[in-house]
Amino acid sequence: GDAFRAAPEGSALRAGVIVRTPPAGGAGIALAGGVSLRLAAESEAALLGPGRVRLLRGAVYADTGAAAGAPIEVETPAGIVRDFGTQFELRLEGT
Repeated sequence: GDAFRAAPEGSALRAGVIVRTPPAGGAGIALAGGVSLRLAAESEAALLGPGRVRLLRGAVYADTGAAAGAPIEVETPAGIVRDFGTQFELRLEGT
């Protein structure tokens, strides 16, 4: 359903989980392989699997620089961004 609950720091998140951040803060997520994600305040993203995320609203910053050979895909309504060893930010605004 639409039930959301707070995840304590250090929680392991499984594929299929949707992460929603509050208006007053963001969230950091460490993916397998060393990729790190930061969700901005009022963002929502679905963890689809290793190295795959769907940004539903808001913004995500990804850092894959230290994760040699661990690419990431971020799906958005506008398309899919594939990355191989860098830092980038995606932001959804309006429609």
